[in-house]
Amino acid sequence: MSLYYYTTTETMSFILKKGDIFATNISYLNDSEEYINGLKELRELLCGDKADRYVQSAQNHLAEADAYREALKKAHDIYSISFSQEKDLLSQWYMYAKESGVRLKMDMADDEELDVKVLEKEEEDKGPSLSLQSKCKKVHYYTRIGMEEDEYEKESEEIIKGIDQYVEEKSMADLDTYISAIWSGYAPYIKNYEFRQEKEVRLIFQGVSAKGKKPLVQYRNAKGVLIPYLDIYLDSGWPVTEIMVGPGRNQHSVYTSICHFVEHTDGIKVAAIDAKKSADEFVSGLGQYQILKQDCKKIPEDVDRGCSPISNRRDVLYEVLEQYMDNEKNEKKVSLVQEYLARNTYTSKNIIVRKSNVPYEF
Repeated sequence: MSLYYYTTTETMSFILKKGDIFATNISYLNDSEEYINGLKELRELLCGDKADRYVQSAQNHLAEADAYREALKKAHDIYSISFSQEKDLLSQWYMYAKESGVRLKMDMADDEELDVKVLEKEEEDKGPSLSLQSKCKKVHYYTRIGMEEDEYEKESEEIIKGIDQYVEEKSMADLDTYISAIWSGYAPYIKNYEFRQEKEVRLIFQGVSAKGKKPLVQYRNAKGVLIPYLDIYLDSGWPVTEIMVGPGRNQHSVYTSICHFVEHTDGIKVAAIDAKKSADEFVSGLGQYQILKQDCKKIPEDVDRGCSPISNRRDVLYEVLEQYMDNEKNEKKVSLVQEYLARNTYTSKNIIVRKSNVPYEF
């Protein structure tokens, strides 16, 4: 599963050099009704006749009121890292990356339980020590207002299936005991329907480890507001395979600076990248030009033939592309390859750097 993380170049440099990403407290995200909306919608769904086995358990909690208040209190202890399934979306550039920010492509295994590290509350001077686990889950865009009835019914069924899976993963067999925990655990994956273009996927952390220890909550300043967050680390680094530079007047300068940063920064901390997969993906980008689609199949084959156990796949790739342009009789094809190479770079670290195709100026 390919996920996209939109951010600033400064944050990108921390992610690549240190292998950490901030998980923001869910009460301080951009949606002003975050979590509360999810909790309300979830409460209505699980107390209705569509939820089968959850209905009686919810009603056992004094007509749901006690369970709802208990779940509402947990908002201060829930943290989120948000990704998008959209690789080049203007609203994401505008909200999170600003002018000529970046988005990082990360290749996550489907249904993978990530084992991350975070500073422990009592051990903030000793480096990452506490383990937390979370799975990437798709957000449901679900509000009764604004949705067509058939779409609402379909999404209701998907949410109930997701909750069933969540209950099984968390071993919550006794619904009467865990109904409030189910609400608070799944509500972060429900968002206002009007945000649906984001196609968001989230990693949610409840702020407490399996052994009951608490991570260190830190704060960053945003327009005078102290935003609580957890500093989340992956030992091997996050699985970044591609960096795209967003739209803006200085896009080219940012692009060249990031290429230089990737090439000349020692010890970039990212998960191991499959060089063949990455190089093939770089070539497949030529397919955006319809006239080059057939060549996207041939070029990787030539690269494979040119590689040896000691060769650098990047060098071979560029040699093949140069040879292709020298031999190609179609000037239009050559021109398009040159255009592509001016906007896309395959680095020696096997990380691809691209420019966004959105023609927008901030």
